[in-house]
Amino acid sequence: MSTTHPLPSTQSHPIPTPSHSYRVGVPVGRLESVWRYIPATLLRYVTTLIRFGYAIRSEIGSLVGRIRVLCTKKHWGVDLGPLWETLPDGRLIRNERTDSRSRGTQDLVSVYPWASSIDLQFFLEGFDVGEQFVLGTLGKLTHTTVAASRSSPNQEVPEVTKPQT
Repeated sequence: MSTTHPLPSTQSHPIPTPSHSYRVGVPVGRLESVWRYIPATLLRYVTTLIRFGYAIRSEIGSLVGRIRVLCTKKHWGVDLGPLWETLPDGRLIRNERTDSRSRGTQDLVSVYPWASSIDLQFFLEGFDVGEQFVLGTLGKLTHTTVAASRSSPNQEVPEVTKPQT
């Protein structure tokens, strides 16, 4: 008596029953056959269209907030800080912090020319937090450098002090 066993390469794979389908009520065989006939370019197009829809929805959500902020502002520019510093001997020199903030915003606008004043304000607020982090004073200040950067050049900038512990 000879028993024949099929070779592993010629074995047929069992077709899963509808209870094993990925979606309830849709047999796996039908779902696979549908995906075989959809061209890859069409799938890429649909994927791109879905991503575009998500991007539009995200930007429309922030559009309302940006418009509200712009409408509450008197001036639509950003305050980079005082241009000059007065030395103890009375001489004026360029403020390095203001120059750094100015260079950063110029770099941002050169990479993203569509950036608005709100985007620049976000950047400068990140600059302030990064500055506090480097100085080791993040979350420990009584007067933050944000207030100092928003003061006019004629006002005296409050000295940054750590709270008494």
